[in-house]
Amino acid sequence: PGLCPASANSPNAEGVGYVLLLRADADAPVTIARKKVQLYLKYVLLPFIEECRRAVMPDWDPEDEVPEYGRAVSWSDGDIAMMQEMVSMAEELLGKKIWVAKHGGKCSGRDQFADLMRCFVIIKEEVNRISAEGLGNVGFYGTVESMFKGWRDEKKIAFEHEKERAIRDGIKIAPQVTYKACERKIVQKGWKE
Repeated sequence: PGLCPASANSPNAEGVGYVLLLRADADAPVTIARKKVQLYLKYVLLPFIEECRRAVMPDWDPEDEVPEYGRAVSWSDGDIAMMQEMVSMAEELLGKKIWVAKHGGKCSGRDQFADLMRCFVIIKEEVNRISAEGLGNVGFYGTVESMFKGWRDEKKIAFEHEKERAIRDGIKIAPQVTYKACERKIVQKGWKE
């Protein structure tokens, strides 16, 4: 709790956000990209779908079969790791009445024009311009700091000081960067261009 981007603007926000740090392992049975998808499905997507179903069907028990009106559809951008994982889990997902669908692949700026929109250009510019210095350690920023401190104390991470600071700062500035880039006028201007 407290790691969602909205938490950076509201110290009382308790929205859940996720930070995932993985280390590549040449001997691992799956690639790091597939491991990331597995963790996303297990800790984010499947619990979210279950939460939505409980909100819509308060009397539904997750042990029961999902009624037809509780069917979920999950769209993905369809990178290779995601598709491999979705295919390997197809029966399980269909058994839970979750359909997986893939967006069409794009190969150029003309096909994938959203990447050329002003908001995405601004994100790339702002990441290199904005500093986390002076953001403090309260609310969202404090949550990030305490999360990393806990990981260090539990010896779950062991980064060089500068690398850890860069990762923490990247997480801290993410809400600021995206809010600036995704102002309504900027997004609308991108569609008009």
